Amino acid sequence: MQTRVVNCITLEKSANMEEIFVTKLRINKVRHLENLEIPLSETERKHLILTGKNGSGKTSVLEGVNVFLNWVLSKPNDEDEIIDRKVSEYFLLKLKQKELYDIINEADYNEHNFQRDYTHINNMKLRMNSILSVINDKVPIKLILNTGFNFNSIEFYDILWLNGDFIIKYFPSKRIFNPKESRGPQKIEQKKNHPINENLGENFVRQLVNLRMDLLDAKDTGRVSEVAKVKTWFERFESILKDIYDDETLTLEFDRPNFNYLIKIKEREPFSLNQLSDGYGAILSIITELTMRMDSKYAEYKFAFDKPYDLQGIVLIDEIETHLHIDLQKKILPFLTSFFPKIQFIVTTHSPFVLSSVDNAVIYDLEKQQVVEDLSDYSYQELVETYFGTDQYSDVVKQKLNEYELLIKKQGRTEEEEDKLYEIRRYFRKLPFFLSQELQLKIQELELYKLPEQAI
Repeated sequence: MQTRVVNCITLEKSANMEEIFVTKLRINKVRHLENLEIPLSETERKHLILTGKNGSGKTSVLEGVNVFLNWVLSKPNDEDEIIDRKVSEYFLLKLKQKELYDIINEADYNEHNFQRDYTHINNMKLRMNSILSVINDKVPIKLILNTGFNFNSIEFYDILWLNGDFIIKYFPSKRIFNPKESRGPQKIEQKKNHPINENLGENFVRQLVNLRMDLLDAKDTGRVSEVAKVKTWFERFESILKDIYDDETLTLEFDRPNFNYLIKIKEREPFSLNQLSDGYGAILSIITELTMRMDSKYAEYKFAFDKPYDLQGIVLIDEIETHLHIDLQKKILPFLTSFFPKIQFIVTTHSPFVLSSVDNAVIYDLEKQQVVEDLSDYSYQELVETYFGTDQYSDVVKQKLNEYELLIKKQGRTEEEEDKLYEIRRYFRKLPFFLSQELQLKIQELELYKLPEQAI
């Protein structure tokens, strides 16, 4: 009966899934870092970018988070143990609230039963204190969630993880995209959840071929709805490739004799997904892994390929800029946060291009042990933009600059537009002009439009 109740709770909470995200990262002890708390946001999902010089502990902290999450997911799933742990949690809560005597006084114990139950509860208290001691002393890092869910609770494991409603994945700095070749339709194991370090992306080409075979079969048997859904999936993936390569001529074509897929770009030789450069491979290793994990969640619903990739989760990426050209360093985080809108990314980086690429993230300098508000220490080297032939402003800065120019040149602004103009001015005043003197001059030039207004 108890198990049935737990399952009912599971279904109810899964059906009404609330927004779940990390609000704090608490470092107990990682190398030289001790008793630190990194605040994110209590009200919205904020990504975390860890930065600092070599040796400041970026990778160690990320690996500490990985250890913590692996510990969370290594909970036993035997029903008896789950029920036992739920009872333990209940009594621990009562003990914390100093309600033990209320529990005891509610029943009419004889001396023998009282002594027996008191001993049992006391032993349970010692056991739980021992567990808490291990959590606090041995786990190097803890993540704090915004909701009633707690990483240490059974509900997180049962309701979110086992149902596949929460994605957790760790990407180390050395990321290689080397998918296995396909020899035709091959069964791929599909399950709702996967261990943090499991590599699903290695089966990506096989999944593409399987989907292609499903598409052909659906066409032959007139299953119009299924054809449309699989086509939507392929169009979405092709769109990802166009975005990454910044080339609208790109197409993804099926190489039927070899059961493979080729990327074709105008004026280039076709190439397979096994022939990507390190940079593009590093990006696709992340994208394919996350899409396959989300597709696995819906594996029981055949042809659910039109679903958005909006499962919640936490994804860790070490040295996110690894192998990436400057243009891709600017694109990678905005792309991931847009394509996977409910994933909370915790990443490490040295790159000022990554640091300035998004505005919905907390940047924490582990060397100085503080949230970074002034990025002046992270300067671009002169000539780097000229050498690589790329535009030097982040998309966020360009958007603000364009908006500022439109507003400041507009005659008869509304009160709302005046407020917006004031906000953008404040943004630029706080912005460290490490980007270039050219940006400074551009803003000063736009400010000249204010002079005629002030003279009137």
